[in-house]
Amino acid sequence: MWCRNRCIAVACVAVVLMAAAVLAMAPILRPPAVPRSPCEVFREHVCDPIPQSVTDVKLDQPDKVRTLFANELYVMRFKINKVDLMSIVNARPFKEFDWVEYVERQDGVLHWGRGSHPFGLHDMGLCLLYAPAMGVVPPDWFKPNEWQSPKVFVRERVGGKDRTQILIYDEDLSEAYFIEHHHWGF
Repeated sequence: MWCRNRCIAVACVAVVLMAAAVLAMAPILRPPAVPRSPCEVFREHVCDPIPQSVTDVKLDQPDKVRTLFANELYVMRFKINKVDLMSIVNARPFKEFDWVEYVERQDGVLHWGRGSHPFGLHDMGLCLLYAPAMGVVPPDWFKPNEWQSPKVFVRERVGGKDRTQILIYDEDLSEAYFIEHHHWGF
């Protein structure tokens, strides 16, 4: 009888531990995002209506990075004039930062900050966009490091959530990146 009760207790503990593991993994195991059009995502996450100067909207939603490190991740590139870009920046509480850098080798991380570049600062941030070491590479159109003097605007804790919006703008090319990263909060 003692042996039988012990086996039942061990089995119950194993079931509880397995259930906890499945619940902990549920966000990672969820199905991939439903593909959406670039203009639909632009209207929902950047602004609606889309300004007249906005053209050539490109969208990437890197699923592996999204499922491992974030709830949702949108990376967009589009043409826009400075007046329309500044109307987007001024319509929301974006903060301007001094520098931005995308480290594309192994980690695929976007860094931004104030003051001298790059580390040892109190006012800086980072966001994992791609993971080349895991086979998640950026699309051909994602080349922020080719820009000579980009401006970067960041809005954190959007809607009271652990969500970051990043706008990077190159005035010479009249091009911008918009990145929205909903992260797990750690």
